[in-house]
Amino acid sequence: MLRLLFRSSFGKSLIVIWFAHMVMDFFTGIWPIYKTLAQIDLAKAGLIAGISGFFGEILQLGFGYFSDKGYRKKILLLGLILSSFILWITFTTSFQSCFILLLLLMMGSGAFHPAGVGYCGSFSKDHKGKCILFFSSGGALGLGISQITFTKLFHSFNGHALILFIPVILTLLVVAIHKFPETCSISGTFNKNNFLAPFKTNWKRLSLLYFTQLSCYLVGAAFIFLLPDLMIAKTSNTWLIMGGAHLSFILGSAIALPFVGFLCDKYGQKKILPFFIVGTFCLFYVLLNTSTLSIPILIILLFSLGAFFQSINPIIVSWGNKIVPDSPSTVSGLLMGCAWCFTSFGPACAGLLCKRFAETAIVSTLNCMGFLLIFSLLFSLMIRENESEELCILDVLEKNESETIPDSSIADDITP
Repeated sequence: MLRLLFRSSFGKSLIVIWFAHMVMDFFTGIWPIYKTLAQIDLAKAGLIAGISGFFGEILQLGFGYFSDKGYRKKILLLGLILSSFILWITFTTSFQSCFILLLLLMMGSGAFHPAGVGYCGSFSKDHKGKCILFFSSGGALGLGISQITFTKLFHSFNGHALILFIPVILTLLVVAIHKFPETCSISGTFNKNNFLAPFKTNWKRLSLLYFTQLSCYLVGAAFIFLLPDLMIAKTSNTWLIMGGAHLSFILGSAIALPFVGFLCDKYGQKKILPFFIVGTFCLFYVLLNTSTLSIPILIILLFSLGAFFQSINPIIVSWGNKIVPDSPSTVSGLLMGCAWCFTSFGPACAGLLCKRFAETAIVSTLNCMGFLLIFSLLFSLMIRENESEELCILDVLEKNESETIPDSSIADDITP
């Protein structure tokens, strides 16, 4: 990976995108911990996250399309600017204001991610998996340090964290000045046929990837949303409750993702994805249903779960880019935005389910939602490695049919 970064022609661009992703995803980790700090009702907090996430993330498909038409840098910058507005959330607890700020965050996420994945997916044809999963590790690191950093700054600056605008401005300047290798020409016209073309020819595999992402990420969104409250139920350790658990969970993926990218390029996503889903399922239920866990074991479990769970999304996205290499941002918009917009209701469902359980509400809610991982595994097993497998099967069937039907000339010869 280091050789790819420092010896390749696109290494500097990949590092810039990685750092921008770290800043971007830092903001997405603020709401779950802020709702705990501000003691906002779980059902209301989940509803705000669900509605804003749906309307913000669904725009990924549109942003992805125009990113492939040559507007990647502009959309990347727009995403960073919109997402940074979440820093003003410490000045309000009203439902309407929180919704607007969270909507801007989700719109920023919807703009940034397909543009960023589009860049990384187009840097190298031979190292798509490595580039995309390295890019994802930057977001994972930002997400991991977000809650513990935000909590420290929140208490240090008397209830706000506006100092974080400094790294935002610096990142915007670096991205704006840096010259990225462009692999597509600017075209502002929208063509319906061109927009739908990548999906028409690969709709079976992309649909199954989409449903794999949807069922898995619903659980992930609910788990991250309830993680501070789960730690309150599991332990009295203040560090874990106020962001340490979140850091341990996300740090596992940040460290694992570059190695997962290597595995994808070597063995293929078809073999890797089911293994990571099964590992996630096992670790998820061990964490939830083991009553007495020491602090070190709890941290190791969270770290391991993060390494498995948070790797699933980038594996799916890299597989989609492999299927449709000519439209990386558009495909990423489908597999991320169109999935994430519905999985944004994961926190809303979790918040409402918590109201249904009298005792051990958090654990019982996550136990129920975790069964969606079984559907995720089934969908992943149904995906073919490539279309040639299907074509080979059709060729064999046609060959068998031709062998069983006698040739007409032979039939004439044997006719008396």
